[in-house]
Amino acid sequence: MIRSKAIARRARAVAAVMAALVTLGGCSSSESATIAPTATGTVAAVGGGPCGTGRADPLRLEPLAPARPAAARPTYGREPLGSFYDALTMLERRQTSEPVSVLILGDSHMAGHFFAGRVREKLQARFGSAGPGAIPGRATHRAYRNPLAEVQQAGNWAGVNSLRPTTPGPFGLSFYRLRAEEAGSTLVAAATEPAGFDRLTASVVRLPDGGGLRVSANGCVLGSVATAGDGTVALVADLPRGTTEVSIETTGGPVELIGWRLTRGRGLLVENHGVNGAQLAMLSHVEPEILAAELRRRDPALIVLAFGTNEAFAADFSESRYRALVTERVDALRRAVPRASILIVGPPDSAVPSRAPAPARGRKPVGCRWQEPPSLAPVKAALRQAAAELGVAYWDWSKLTRGACGVDAMTKRTPPLAQADHVHFTADGYVEAADQFARFLTDGYARRRKTS
Repeated sequence: MIRSKAIARRARAVAAVMAALVTLGGCSSSESATIAPTATGTVAAVGGGPCGTGRADPLRLEPLAPARPAAARPTYGREPLGSFYDALTMLERRQTSEPVSVLILGDSHMAGHFFAGRVREKLQARFGSAGPGAIPGRATHRAYRNPLAEVQQAGNWAGVNSLRPTTPGPFGLSFYRLRAEEAGSTLVAAATEPAGFDRLTASVVRLPDGGGLRVSANGCVLGSVATAGDGTVALVADLPRGTTEVSIETTGGPVELIGWRLTRGRGLLVENHGVNGAQLAMLSHVEPEILAAELRRRDPALIVLAFGTNEAFAADFSESRYRALVTERVDALRRAVPRASILIVGPPDSAVPSRAPAPARGRKPVGCRWQEPPSLAPVKAALRQAAAELGVAYWDWSKLTRGACGVDAMTKRTPPLAQADHVHFTADGYVEAADQFARFLTDGYARRRKTS
């Protein structure tokens, strides 16, 4: 595993010493491919099999969505997680060479790696790892890292997210956009698993004056693509098997990415996409065509919607409007990827200081000095009822938090399980919740296996 400081040094040096890196990587300049746009907007490679990939076009631009839908898998029905369990069965029986993908979309509870990372760890221990999957937009922030890839950004990258409806798009599944204005900006990812990566995929926003992107694997240049144009496309790089370090370098500017991911072969992926302060309505800030295309490319077996914490603090919350919004969002997901199972997470309890008068002197307080946010109960009710009406799975996080006083008690545990804000959890608290969530999924799968 390459340490973070080493990654940062290499990232800063990529532009200046690319020729040396190519030599160290074991390929000559004649082995690297030059990628050029064709009349149809696809790309062609000159020079076959760079870096030992064995193919002439290891780096190319493709439509965001695959040309043909994936092979049929049973859709949702009486068994909300049936399609997900079918995918796991095929994976365990080695009847598929593609990864089984789990997508988690949500708020700050899902933005960091503590909850999602633990779910990934538990499920991949059982079903095998297909790599890190999505790389967070705030790669240098400790809470947003993906433990299966150490990532560094160097150069002039600016990032924004889709939280505010007024923030100019486009945005996709990742909810963020990275923009580099000039050449020499780099993103470098080093695997923390010995098996490494075998594919890089990035969603690229084509700009009229767009620059280029150069991709290297273990220091060997796979090729470059020109991004000028319009629309959004997928940058796909087939990496040499077992690649442990990948770099993306801008060769001109501006360049915009709205997500990138690293995967390998058969196994399970858990990708989390969350934004601090997000509500379910944030999905409406994402371009629906881009979101649908990125979903179809991933072909997820399970989509998890984990919102509700921020809605609980709204004073003007409408349960009926929120239930309608849940229906709208679930219907859109089903149209995009009808094979996917969908699971709604009921939000955990949170707490605000109680406005109740203090007990008279000499009398013991009843309960605790905390109460639930004003709209938490109707948020939970709306999500639970929508899940039942739509036939999707439901997991109730609040069974672990047990009300406002339960959250307060979690702040006083040793070690604490909840933070002092009585909304977020500590790393230990998220791990405990993630263990329960992963057990909910695997226990259901075990019961399914016994009866099938």
